[in-house]
Amino acid sequence: MATIRLLPVSTTYSTLAAAYAASSGANNILQLESDVAESLTISKDIAEIRGDGNRTRTWSGTGASAHCIIATGLNRQLKIKDLIMDHDANAGEVINITGLSASGSVYLENNKITRTAAVSGDQVLINYTFTQADSLVVDKCLFTGSNRNLKAIKNNNAQSVNGAIRIQNSIFYKMNQSGNGGISAVVACTNTPFYIYNNTFAYLTNIGHAIDLNDTRVIVENNVFAENGDDVNIAGTSTGADFTYNAFQEQGSPFGSNNIFSIVTATEFVAGGTGDLHLNSGAQCRNAGTTIAVVTDDYDGVARPSGSAYDIGAYEYYEAPAGSATNGLMMMGVGN
Repeated sequence: MATIRLLPVSTTYSTLAAAYAASSGANNILQLESDVAESLTISKDIAEIRGDGNRTRTWSGTGASAHCIIATGLNRQLKIKDLIMDHDANAGEVINITGLSASGSVYLENNKITRTAAVSGDQVLINYTFTQADSLVVDKCLFTGSNRNLKAIKNNNAQSVNGAIRIQNSIFYKMNQSGNGGISAVVACTNTPFYIYNNTFAYLTNIGHAIDLNDTRVIVENNVFAENGDDVNIAGTSTGADFTYNAFQEQGSPFGSNNIFSIVTATEFVAGGTGDLHLNSGAQCRNAGTTIAVVTDDYDGVARPSGSAYDIGAYEYYEAPAGSATNGLMMMGVGN
């Protein structure tokens, strides 16, 4: 039997639906204290859905569509954090965000978002449809899975998105499929850009592109691309696109400046092929990035910068003093 605690009242329930139905205020938190297999539709405001540890709880979607969560009509920020999120159906997304109000948003922090079952068609981990600014922030998340045509983050039906989508400090790893992987997002950001900051796109084999955007009003800074089928595709003209301070293994010459090309994976990562994408001491990505005000730490929670400048990628190079304790995320690697 599942255990979900409704905070701050600290009452426990056996299903997410029951805990959510009992919530009565925007400050309520649903805390998973066991693994859960359930789909949940959120249409009234709560503050947070979270695990009770550092990715120790798995939330699996169920049913024909098998979403873990459908978020619709929110009037404030909903944070989802510290979870492993998965589903095994042949349709539906892990997270579906739609119809938010002008003040509604979703913040994803420190989640592993994946598809573990074999499926036959195009599959999306996060699908979004909304028209307001700052509606989706993804921070310190791991996207992985071995399904065909698995896309991490995608705009639903190419609907115009009038606002900022921000993805930072996240890892897109070993999404082995025959279509586009990594961030496969079709957007038309008419007011503010699509921000992609300090992420690592690695070992996305057999893909079309790690980033596939059908618009040029994007800012891509401090990202590393390695061992991918292809790195970047922007449809249309290059006007307005900003690809600066990135490191590429495959890419030729994208828009922007201060990029690094032809990086060597063995030099950059501790053990990228087996899941450790931390930077080596001799990595070209060290101290090669630019300062980004909204990115104050890395995937592990290490403060940026730890050296003379920001590092490129999800990890900031860090030498822990002998005998020092690490924070909750330190040295997790992408296997967690």
